[in-house]
Amino acid sequence: MAKEEEMEKVKALIHMGKKKGFLTYDEVNTLLPPEIISSDQIDDLMMMFGEMDIEVVDAAHKVKVSKQREEVEPLPPEEELELEGEGLGKSIDPVYMYLREMGSVSLLTREGEVEIAKRIEAGEKEVINAVLDSPLTIKEIIQLGERLRSKKVKPKELAPDLEDEDESFWEEEFNVQRILTLIDQIRKLDEKNRHLREKLAKARASTQAQLGKKLQENKEKIVSLLKDINLKTKQIDKIVQKLKGLADRVEKAEEEINEILHRATLPLDQLQRILRLMKKNPGEFRKFLRKSGLKKELLEEYDRVIRNAQRKVRRVEAESNLPVDELKRTLQAV
Repeated sequence: MAKEEEMEKVKALIHMGKKKGFLTYDEVNTLLPPEIISSDQIDDLMMMFGEMDIEVVDAAHKVKVSKQREEVEPLPPEEELELEGEGLGKSIDPVYMYLREMGSVSLLTREGEVEIAKRIEAGEKEVINAVLDSPLTIKEIIQLGERLRSKKVKPKELAPDLEDEDESFWEEEFNVQRILTLIDQIRKLDEKNRHLREKLAKARASTQAQLGKKLQENKEKIVSLLKDINLKTKQIDKIVQKLKGLADRVEKAEEEINEILHRATLPLDQLQRILRLMKKNPGEFRKFLRKSGLKKELLEEYDRVIRNAQRKVRRVEAESNLPVDELKRTLQAV
């Protein structure tokens, strides 16, 4: 089902709920069956209904509706909202964003819809900027450029500009070379930034501000070039999923560490001091074991699990070219 049709059905449910004061689960499932709408979208929808004082019930006879509810103004004629598109700056998931934003609007008026569209556009720009500003995106784009150059990926898979079936061979080749030129510029700027970061790490306080400014300027140029490529939504989504996959790996590693801390009933810094004592000062460590009653084998297991989890986190940082905290911030923005 097209997203425009899904949104029309959502609007119909809202109008029905406003008029009656409630909806039944059967009505929701009839218009939006599970096979066309995700569980996350359903959760957003239910939250939105709650904020609009629309109760969702098993059956209509279980709800008493005041007469005031029945006097609801009919909806004004609908105008199409441009909520969907293929390239950057267009909608990534209009239905999802529509469901999230509708909860803050009391009536589904035309003015409300315009306000929602503005919020969606602003939200999408934030998402796109967060994704494009990620070092992982730069890495993925450079790899896509190599695959495009070696004809392992079709041009139309990268950008909507390259989808025209009526293009001549020379027109298509021109567009491909344009994309490759942009990617080469991104690669060169990224290499410059790598050197700048190395200098920044060793720089004196007097030169740090200047180096930081140049680094930021290059990052802004890279984001601008990425927007010029006009990546398809599909490619943006792939990068987002990779970021989420990396964050999931970090979360699992952190859970492994937290499980050890729970078993040890100690904070991480204190446990690490004990483990360092075990490795560097065997004599003092034996005294500690006698006083604490802890077993060396158990502490060795704790050490093994923690070091293994920390290695997993470092691998994620290497793959994403991001510190864990920055990876999490990027995902929060997405």
